[in-house]
Amino acid sequence: MDKNRKDPWVPEAGARQLMVSMYYPARRTTGRPAPYMTTEEARSLLQRKAPGADIPAETISGTRTHAHTDARPAGGRFPLVMLSPGLGLPRASLTFLAEDLASRGYVVALVDHTYESSGTTFPDGAHPPVPPSATSPGPPRAGRRPSP
Repeated sequence: MDKNRKDPWVPEAGARQLMVSMYYPARRTTGRPAPYMTTEEARSLLQRKAPGADIPAETISGTRTHAHTDARPAGGRFPLVMLSPGLGLPRASLTFLAEDLASRGYVVALVDHTYESSGTTFPDGAHPPVPPSATSPGPPRAGRRPSP
C-alpha cells in the first residue's frame, strides 16, 4: 500500500487500498474452493444494482467457482493480464473471464476499486462503505469525478 497516496474518491479514508484477486495456472487438486464473493459483497451488490430483487445474498455469494484459494502455481512463466470491472460492478463480475484466461496459461490480476464498486471486502473482514455515486442501478455518468 502506498501510504502517501490518498484515496481519490474518499480522501478522508486515508491511503488508497485496492482489493486484487489473482488467478493463475495451478496444479490440480491443490487449494480449497474459492468463494465467488462474500455475503456482505453480495448484499451490497443486490442493494445497489438490483434494488427490490427477491434474491437472498447467500444465493449470490454461494455461486460455485472453478478457482481454488492457496492453489499451488503450475511451473513456468506466464503473461499477466489485468482486469478491471466498470460501472460500479465488483471484481467478482469478471470471475468467469479470469478463470478462463488462467486455464489458458495467463496470470490474471482482477481489481476491485474501493468506493467505486458495489462493495469490497478486505481479507481482514473490513467492508468500506459505498458512496452514493456507486448506488445507482444504471451506469454512472461519464466524466464526473469529485474534486480532490
